[in-house]
Amino acid sequence: MNNSKPLFMMAQLPFNTTETVKLNTYMTKLMNDSNNLNINLFNLRELGVYNALISGKFNFLEVGCGRGYLLHYLYENCSNGNEKNPYFGIEPITSEYNVAVSKLTPFVNEKVLTNEIFEEANFKDRKFDYIYSYHVFEHIENPLNLLEFGKKHLAKDGKMIVVCPNVEGFIPKKDIFNWRCSIIAHRWLPGKSTLINAFLHSGYSINKIFTYGGYPSPRNIYKKLANFYFKKTGLGDVVCIMASIKN
Repeated sequence: MNNSKPLFMMAQLPFNTTETVKLNTYMTKLMNDSNNLNINLFNLRELGVYNALISGKFNFLEVGCGRGYLLHYLYENCSNGNEKNPYFGIEPITSEYNVAVSKLTPFVNEKVLTNEIFEEANFKDRKFDYIYSYHVFEHIENPLNLLEFGKKHLAKDGKMIVVCPNVEGFIPKKDIFNWRCSIIAHRWLPGKSTLINAFLHSGYSINKIFTYGGYPSPRNIYKKLANFYFKKTGLGDVVCIMASIKN
């Protein structure tokens, strides 16, 4: 792989919007709701926004909220209790959406979940202080649409947060064909520079960016040390970026 910075690297999935998102069995067992929740909380803490979100004073939208595990956690731990409903989600896969609805029903008194693709979601005049997507960017037919969606729905000084694979990490550079993110469900294999370029191209300013990961579980001590090194040097195989719309 050379040092050029293409806008995107295309994965092998055909371009239509009807495929069911699939992971291989091994990764499905690893990435259950509990593990995904812990990673999402790690991301929010690393970005320095966790305390703001838990306060319940800011509107938060998760694009691709899946089974609702993160939204459920936020409502369950929100310091404002049920005074308002600050956390919203979009989930186009109906089976996942139904689980999320059942998780959130005890906490909310209005419709906070939408069962459609984000391009068709209608929030009327509602604006969000944070829009967050976790491993959604690589599944979208045109990922730049997500950034345009953010520009339309972010409040003033709002933050767009995207977490997705980093094809520029150490592991994919070493063996991209056996990389854990080289799966058929991924339309795109973006990288850190790709994501930066996409945000800048779409009129954002970068607030913070970091990478993590590389060797999945189970890890021996050497693999754990390697992942620590990847994070410190920006060579992790997952990238997390937070950006604001340029004034």
